Amino acid sequence: MKKYISILTLSAICALIISACGGTDMSSKMPDRGDEVQESRTGDDTVADESANAEKEVENAGGGENGALDNQSGEMESSGNANEASDGNSKEAAEGMSLASRMVGKYSCYVDNEEPKEDEYLTMDVMKFGDNLCAFCGAAMDEGDGTHTVYSFWASEFIPYDAEELRSTDGDSAMVKELNFSIMSNASKYWGSGKSRKISLTDEGLLIEDSSGDGESTLFTKDDRVEDAFGYLKDEAAGIDSLQGVWMLEEAKAPTYLQFQDSNLYIYHKDPAEEVFFAAVGCDFEGSSFTGTGNTFDSGSMPFEISADYKVEGNELSLVFSGLDIENRIPSEGLYKHISEEDVHVTTTDELSFTKDSFGPFGLEVNTAAINEQDYYGVFVAAFKNESECQETLDKLMESGFMFCPLVYTPDFSELNPEPYYVVSVGLFTSEEEADELLAEVKGAGFKDAYTKYAGNYTGDRYWFTRTGIEEIEIISDGVIFKDVSVSIPYTTDSGHVTMDLFVGEDAVFDKTAQTDSFGNYEAGDTPYSWILRNYKYMSEDAEKYMSNGPALAGIFEVGFGDMGIDRFYGSYWWD
Repeated sequence: MKKYISILTLSAICALIISACGGTDMSSKMPDRGDEVQESRTGDDTVADESANAEKEVENAGGGENGALDNQSGEMESSGNANEASDGNSKEAAEGMSLASRMVGKYSCYVDNEEPKEDEYLTMDVMKFGDNLCAFCGAAMDEGDGTHTVYSFWASEFIPYDAEELRSTDGDSAMVKELNFSIMSNASKYWGSGKSRKISLTDEGLLIEDSSGDGESTLFTKDDRVEDAFGYLKDEAAGIDSLQGVWMLEEAKAPTYLQFQDSNLYIYHKDPAEEVFFAAVGCDFEGSSFTGTGNTFDSGSMPFEISADYKVEGNELSLVFSGLDIENRIPSEGLYKHISEEDVHVTTTDELSFTKDSFGPFGLEVNTAAINEQDYYGVFVAAFKNESECQETLDKLMESGFMFCPLVYTPDFSELNPEPYYVVSVGLFTSEEEADELLAEVKGAGFKDAYTKYAGNYTGDRYWFTRTGIEEIEIISDGVIFKDVSVSIPYTTDSGHVTMDLFVGEDAVFDKTAQTDSFGNYEAGDTPYSWILRNYKYMSEDAEKYMSNGPALAGIFEVGFGDMGIDRFYGSYWWD
């Protein structure tokens, strides 16, 4: 059965439960979780907050993710055109156009600083192919010449949960998963498994909200000063009539599409397991050949060159590229079929097929620097070689009204004795002033030998992550991703936490010291991966079983991290 961690009067945990964004303040370091852990309650004894969160978790099983809005997003025109913006969002101009077409355009907002800088912006050039929506995004400065030139950029894909929302001619919003990547970082791979957003078209621009609908939101307003995603397009209408329109090449995993509009060629390929390939080329035609210069929307203005021979017979286009800088991204030759724009497939979230390799070397990287580098101070009362010897001092402190008394394991902190000792401390603080204030109270209660001690930085190898029960769990082909969980050091402190996605792969293990009966619905021989999958299935198919010992996938989990995500589970606890 899941154990309980006593947290008592900590307001940070109250905020955690209320906001479902994860708290970090919990009780002491507990290598064996002996003296500060109470046996769990089951059935009707489960605490109200746990039940409420768990019920919401069951309701949300398999649903969209909640994520802090990253202020990132990013159109193109309707009549068979991948990139040409519409002539405004007026109701008259937009009549009969899909939502994706109506969202096409350029937008910006001020950088979200405590004091927004009026010359620094987040920008996006929103584009579509068919009704697939994506954007060239960036951070830009006002150059003073009427343009916003980006100094940092990325690409965003907006993958709908329901394709019909982006195809709708009368709807104004869509639920999407936002996936980001850039040639500038992470080996051009996705930065992570994505955030769920609600994108709404307004009179001012695009409103982007987190998936819950009551979290952060950002309004990107229309702004023609935004830099073009595609910088090599031609303005003249000097294309070849027989090439105009959309062409499709069937492939094993996903089709490749071409769209000729006047003198411009758009190339689109979306493999559900990879980043989208979306490029635009300004072309020059001569006889049955053409050459051109273009760029992909994730590469800024970095150009590539193409040259090709073509032959059109009825509804078929035979195309052979003789010079192709992007030959690893699209076929060098093929027989394309002419189709209507409405026949372009819209990729949806249920088609996405990720593995841990989809996210590159850093997409699932665990970064605990913010909490590891924090300075900590303790109000130390007594130190012992054996953990069991601490209990008498703990009891006396509790009798005196000091309920927040972590046991500090000295090798976990840079400025404490590397030889193992267990120290009874009345709190851990991030400022010496706060520790000194409490020290006066502790001495006044009769603990005359107490003193403030600088513990330094956390150097241990265990962490707590917290799920309130409403955060998304994403299943990929070779693992599980806990989305937007709160990660902290395994001590109750007054410090903050970091929010991140945590990957659990098939090779993760339960540590030999783990009390596996504290992991709800654990079965002999389980790995963390198989245990999570079983409970994830129970959430959506057998809520009573899932809740039989309290919600198994909610609570506080003590873990160790490897190169990519969690590689070891030590414990599973309730907050109390």
